[in-house]
Amino acid sequence: YYVREAKVKVVYVDKNTGEEIKIMTQDGISETTENILGYEGKKYDTIEKSFDNYSIVKEMYPNNARGKMAVLVDSNGTYKNETLVKYYYVEKSAGVVEKHIDSETNTVIKEIKHEGNVGDKYVISESKFDGYEILKDKYPTNKEGTMTKEQIVVEFYYKKVVPVVPDDSNDNKPTDEPTNNPVDNKPNEDNVDKVIIADTNNKTNTTNNTI
Repeated sequence: YYVREAKVKVVYVDKNTGEEIKIMTQDGISETTENILGYEGKKYDTIEKSFDNYSIVKEMYPNNARGKMAVLVDSNGTYKNETLVKYYYVEKSAGVVEKHIDSETNTVIKEIKHEGNVGDKYVISESKFDGYEILKDKYPTNKEGTMTKEQIVVEFYYKKVVPVVPDDSNDNKPTDEPTNNPVDNKPNEDNVDKVIIADTNNKTNTTNNTI
């Protein structure tokens, strides 16, 4: 009996460019595509590969990474005996370096490196440090963006804040508290009601003169 020929084509693709990943060899640039030859109904199994500076995209893993070779006929009667399997990868980024810098001394207060892949989104925020405040006029314009193959540096600048010293000069001033001065406690004579006692023994004599 006869069987129909079939094959599986395995392609390793850069997700961002849509192009096949190529590798450097001693003989120059080499393609990574593989062709597995067989016949209709034959089992096949493909594998992912590792490439320098690339990471595989797990969420786009091919659901036909393994199976049986098939021969299909389209509506025009054309035979299609190739099964296409695609593995997607993303190139690793050099990352984003987050720096928080003293504007006066240009020394780095804090530094963090964020890793990822080309095309990944990133957001870097300012931080709070004791004795410092952010310089808004030097705010970085690249604090949000997309990671690239090259390294991205995001710099926040801060200036030292002079602490406010409380004014203690009024602490030693005397207070205006009332004192227990006996003189002050005497009643004001002008405000005391005077009592006049009439002398009953001092009578006024009146002389009646008759003409």
